[in-house]
Amino acid sequence: GMQGAMQEIKCGWLLKKAETSWGWRKRWFALYPGRLTYQASPDVNGVAKTIPLFDARGGVGDGAATVEALGSEMEFRLHSFGRSFHLKAFSSAERAQWLFAFELVLGGHVDA
Repeated sequence: GMQGAMQEIKCGWLLKKAETSWGWRKRWFALYPGRLTYQASPDVNGVAKTIPLFDARGGVGDGAATVEALGSEMEFRLHSFGRSFHLKAFSSAERAQWLFAFELVLGGHVDA
């Protein structure tokens, strides 16, 4: 039920490549069964941005976001319905934990 939908699977700091510049922004990310959210800090209420992980229409086939590990051992990319998010963990072990968490949520849509 709704209780499960609210359950946080993993949260923590990641660096997000800024879309308009070469810089990285440190953001607090939280992974839920159907979405990934991010915000400036964990104690900010109500201003998280949401990245959907599944097609709201519940479409068959390509209805899920995908995650790919990048060549740099700390970086990965999340593709969500036409948008791409370039993310960087603070260690290779952290990245492995995030990829594992995405695997739990997305099933076979993680290219590690």
